[in-house]
Amino acid sequence: MAPNPWKTTTGLGRDFNKVMEKAKLPIDYDHFYGYMNLRVLLEALKRAGKAVTPQSLVQTMETQMSKVDLGGYTVSYGPTNHHGSSFVDIMIVGPGGRFIR
Repeated sequence: MAPNPWKTTTGLGRDFNKVMEKAKLPIDYDHFYGYMNLRVLLEALKRAGKAVTPQSLVQTMETQMSKVDLGGYTVSYGPTNHHGSSFVDIMIVGPGGRFIR
């Protein structure tokens, strides 16, 4: 589960909302998941160095991506942890598929 994409109380939420507003795209969970995954990948690529390979990227994720704060949302990876987050939230889906808090 991801944090509420409409909530701008974290750096990650504010950054996402600004990007979506600039791109004139709807704010929703699908886009937010993609945005968070891109932020994780970019951070891992930075840490992997210039000569990145698939193997070095995996090694970087497993050894250098522990407790990475993406702006109020922390991810942690390791040799036995490929999930990244243990975040849990409750969201109510109302009539017409609308998300209600």
